Amino acid sequence: MGLRPLLLLVAIEVGLLLALFGLLMVWSPVSALLGARRQRRERSAYAALRAWRTGDSTKPVRRPLDRCSLYSLRRVLETRAAGRAEDAGLPLAEVVREGPAHRKALRWARSSLWWRRLAAAQLLALIADEEDLPSLVRLLDDPHPAPASAALLAARRFPHLSLVDPLLDLALGRTAGALTHKEHVQIVLIGMGESLVGPLRDRFRRVKEEDGRVTLLQLAGRLGSPALRDEIETHLAQGGLEVRINAARALAGLPKRGSVPPLRAALEDPAWQVRAQAASALGTFEARTAAEDLLRALSDPSWWVRLRAGLALRQLGWKGKRLLESVTPAQDRYAHDMARYVLRLEDAAVWEYVS
Repeated sequence: MGLRPLLLLVAIEVGLLLALFGLLMVWSPVSALLGARRQRRERSAYAALRAWRTGDSTKPVRRPLDRCSLYSLRRVLETRAAGRAEDAGLPLAEVVREGPAHRKALRWARSSLWWRRLAAAQLLALIADEEDLPSLVRLLDDPHPAPASAALLAARRFPHLSLVDPLLDLALGRTAGALTHKEHVQIVLIGMGESLVGPLRDRFRRVKEEDGRVTLLQLAGRLGSPALRDEIETHLAQGGLEVRINAARALAGLPKRGSVPPLRAALEDPAWQVRAQAASALGTFEARTAAEDLLRALSDPSWWVRLRAGLALRQLGWKGKRLLESVTPAQDRYAHDMARYVLRLEDAAVWEYVS
């Protein structure tokens, strides 16, 4: 390499270093100026909101809110100053939706940068309306967990029927998103109440995988709707092992009437896990009509089934205690030992077992 190209290369490197040094020198004061401007705009927005709440119409609220960035606006709206005040009959969310921040949030919901999608989801969680449902559906399936979690909060604050299927897809793990908070997904779905019954029935007919059916049974049990009893009983009678276990657990979440007979039948299931779950569910219902079935379950070959049957008898009150006391070593030594163990338990210990 000749001298001239070498000098040119050195000059470029020195220039880049000087530019970097200059940038570092001005970064701190520029950042401070931008931070001070952001704080001034946030204080102005806080003041306008407080005046709005007290009925002072001389200080318009729209302009201070429009001047805030997406991040600042979210902080402002999350404060108590925002509340749910009204101006000319319009909720605060509608005032924000008419400004530039809402349009920017809809654009950022499609951004390739996950932190912009996060900011969009966080703002939509506060102001979402039916117009925003396509963006919420897209964010629920976001490959980054942060925007997906924020969109889930928006779905919880704004439950809408069109979100049921995307949320069920998340719960069943049928989407490409990296959302791992499936427990939170179920909470949002359960909060939709009886409107979830129809979609759940449809999924019971369509889903064939055992893991998917287990998830649906968990949702059905937590929802506690008698309209799903037929689907649960069908899976209790003829599903796989995990399906039958969760079907017995789901029946415990339904009203007592109609749930006891299939649980009594499940005490004869070939799998001890299902028999134990059925005994536990019968104890939850305090099903006195199943007392004799639970007494026979005290002689079950599985220790866990005997324990759950004994605890269920304790939950029946005086009748269950009398049945436990009637078991003698001559009848069945293992049943007698379990009966004595359960009878010696304090009420608090029994509660710890069954809770």
